[in-house]
Amino acid sequence: MKKILPLVLALVMLAGRSPAQDDTEVEQTTPQYQPVSGLVVSNVVATPAGMTFTLENRSHANLYYGFLFNVVRYEGGRWGDVPIVASVLWPDLLLLLEIGETKEYAEDWTHFFGELPPGRYMFIREMRWDEMHRPDPAQTQHLMIEFEL
Repeated sequence: MKKILPLVLALVMLAGRSPAQDDTEVEQTTPQYQPVSGLVVSNVVATPAGMTFTLENRSHANLYYGFLFNVVRYEGGRWGDVPIVASVLWPDLLLLLEIGETKEYAEDWTHFFGELPPGRYMFIREMRWDEMHRPDPAQTQHLMIEFEL
């Protein structure tokens, strides 16, 4: 039984990966988040002050998102929120990544989290399909980019 359990866990983790995630090293250790399928992440460069990355929408629908994001840190076998260091207001704007579109992003998190110390982190942003292609109106998916400093 002990030999079968690791194999079953490995298969479950592989089954949970989408083709878009093959270009990144995102682990399925955050079950509260649903990864966006058909979204390719590339050119990731992370620093203690922020990160840059490129997104390509290879999905079947437009993706909508806002400015709001979160950064979590992996410690002691668990992901946990990085504490926010200041009161912050997020602009409430709806942004669009159209089908087939590629965009470059530059995120600066120093105003929210300060400079991050060395460690293993994940950048997370909520994204939604357009209304016509969303299987469940309440379903939210997440851009998840794992990185190390």
